[in-house]
Amino acid sequence: MKETIIIAQLIGVAAIVVYSLSPHQRTNAKVLIFRFVAAILYAIQYFLLGAYTAVATNIIGGIKEGIFYLYSRNEKKIPLMIFLVYALILIISGIFTYVNLFSILPVIFSVLTAYATWCGNLKKYRILLVLSSLSWIFYNFNVGAYISFAGNIFQLSSTIFAMVRFDFGKKKVDNN
Repeated sequence: MKETIIIAQLIGVAAIVVYSLSPHQRTNAKVLIFRFVAAILYAIQYFLLGAYTAVATNIIGGIKEGIFYLYSRNEKKIPLMIFLVYALILIISGIFTYVNLFSILPVIFSVLTAYATWCGNLKKYRILLVLSSLSWIFYNFNVGAYISFAGNIFQLSSTIFAMVRFDFGKKKVDNN
């Protein structure tokens, strides 16, 4: 059992590194690739920890990242229906895996972050990623994913740095 926890924490480190690189990407397609890989790693970590709301959130999110990537790669607008179906599936999974307030926060902010990704606006994405990171900080502490807890603090800092770099710095990047 102890080995499983150690393996889960190490996988969490890999997920943190990959996810922390996502807000620094200049294109939506690259953001989605990084988020897809991170979602898979996080799903494995949370499965090993028995945190099933996070497993469901990350598997569903990983599928969404893949679908959104296919549209983004082909420079096509992601249909609203795909976003709405994703949001509905995520909310339903959140209801079925609900444990406490901490378990529902990542679901809510995952939907909001997906909305910003769907819009294709990286500035909105980074703002909502700050809120999402905060919700995961509380969730990870609550379920004992301490490496991910620390990683979310790093991700939060990384996202704020990316906001300063791209959104509020002297040289603005077209986020649409």
